Amino acid sequence: MQVLKRDFGLYRLRIDCEDDLWTLARLCVKGRSIGMLGERRDQTTAGQEGGRAKPAERKKMWIKLAIQSNEFQTFADSLRVHGIIEEAQFDLGSHHTHLVAVRDDVELTTNREFPLVDKDLIRQACTDSGKAKVVILVVESDEVILFEVSGRGIREVSTWTMRGGGKYTGAKVSEGVSKSFFEKIANESNDSIHEGTPIVICGPGHARER
Repeated sequence: MQVLKRDFGLYRLRIDCEDDLWTLARLCVKGRSIGMLGERRDQTTAGQEGGRAKPAERKKMWIKLAIQSNEFQTFADSLRVHGIIEEAQFDLGSHHTHLVAVRDDVELTTNREFPLVDKDLIRQACTDSGKAKVVILVVESDEVILFEVSGRGIREVSTWTMRGGGKYTGAKVSEGVSKSFFEKIANESNDSIHEGTPIVICGPGHARER
């Protein structure tokens, strides 16, 4: 998350990753407003054209909502914020939903100063944006799963397997294939994990040690 502008009762924020949506959901509470670019159908452009119904045109504009509620699921790629339009080119007083996604800019406003707990939440989001707090590698001889633990929960990031499709037969794997398998996992994990992130490796002893 990036803070683009800060003033009394105002934060203009840029959403850099899905973790930032989790943070924004906690900031979008009733009594505040959220503004961002959105689309509305302009009913004045509807009518008849050549004997056929002409649909209303969708127009892009800055829309500011008095927040009523929001919907967010952990690890979703968007946040839905519902509210009443208080600033736009038309449809003032109508219901609208902002769909906030990664790379969007939003402006949060309130009549009072933001409390310290919210300032700390934004500050932490700016520091930790896109970074896992801990990475867990669950290792077996023929399968490895990488999990990421962040401020919003735990999720599966990658899976490497030599099992193939169908029922697992328990067939032995050659030493060379096994070595290549673990080298591939080590290299790809190393490329995807931020430097300094704690890593927990767990699983049966032999595979874990390798």
